[in-house]
Amino acid sequence: MSTAKYVCSDRRITVPPLAPPSGKAKMLILTKGPTHGEHGDGGMNRGGAKRKLVSMLTRCDIPLNEVAFANLSCWYNKGEHTAEELRECRTHLAEFIEDVDPNIIVAMGTEAFEAAHSPLSMYLHRADLFKSRFGGRKLLATFSPGMVFREWDKQKEIEGDLAKAWSTADTPDFPLTMRKDYFVCTTHEQVQAALDYLSTRPISSVDIETEGFDLFGQDEILCVQI
Repeated sequence: MSTAKYVCSDRRITVPPLAPPSGKAKMLILTKGPTHGEHGDGGMNRGGAKRKLVSMLTRCDIPLNEVAFANLSCWYNKGEHTAEELRECRTHLAEFIEDVDPNIIVAMGTEAFEAAHSPLSMYLHRADLFKSRFGGRKLLATFSPGMVFREWDKQKEIEGDLAKAWSTADTPDFPLTMRKDYFVCTTHEQVQAALDYLSTRPISSVDIETEGFDLFGQDEILCVQI
């Protein structure tokens, strides 16, 4: 599958996304920088992040021919891209995701997560499942692969997140939580994540637990079950 059409053609050093030979992928890795690309400076961390990412995927028994790779900018720049330049790149990114049609997107790093979802703390919601901006596809956030070079202990966490994402990659459907048939929401963000999942279900029901039957008096609502 040629990915040359997914880049800004007027740029000198472009970094096209990488699709499997079949043109389709169960999982897509989204990063800020070109971890999979080859250019003059050797990629993020001079190619180190690319090698580390491939190593972690291999350790998780994730077949590379089922994974697509993309970054937020489709061309290389030693400086920072402008907002207008990134918007143009995002258009190509959305087209690539639509064509590759992954069941789950793994956003690696804060910038990648914020590009795929409304702004939330990646550190607070790492490894949670969300509904992405890209056609509502499943989204899981984790640390950038380059984080491993600053904090070695993050490798096990990233590998655990990759394994979790892969375990849900066979289907576009949202699971509840891993090895559970329910989850408890105590924050607005958790409620939103639950609603993202419930919006994919054909039927939902609601049950309200209260202290008693006098809802207009002293009895309080204890929880809402959906």
